[in-house]
Amino acid sequence: MLLAVIATVSYFALSGASKKTIDAERTVTDVIELKGSQVQELLSVISKNASPGSITLELLNYGKKDIIIEKVFVDGSPFAFTVSDSDGNIFSNNTITPRKITELYVGAAGQSIQIVTSSKNIINLPLN
Repeated sequence: MLLAVIATVSYFALSGASKKTIDAERTVTDVIELKGSQVQELLSVISKNASPGSITLELLNYGKKDIIIEKVFVDGSPFAFTVSDSDGNIFSNNTITPRKITELYVGAAGQSIQIVTSSKNIINLPLN
């Protein structure tokens, strides 16, 4: 009887460990895919115009995929922002498409801008 109880407990313990391993494998796969997306997000500052209360950057996405901006921080503090093309048309989806110059406007001043993308990549752009 004791042997049967030990065997049953061992079976359930091994089943639980196996399930945790499979879940961890999915997590590792997700992380690898996420890092692959982040590597393709390449951004360059073409020009910058900083005044006492605002910052306007002309950005070029020279990567292979769209960069979707989720948040913008100035010196670590979150601020509202707009993304537009060179004609002033605002992109409501905050997307910077490859090989197109895009303007990022932030109503704040500071030493650096941090852009958080949809792939959770953080792009730091010094302003000085």
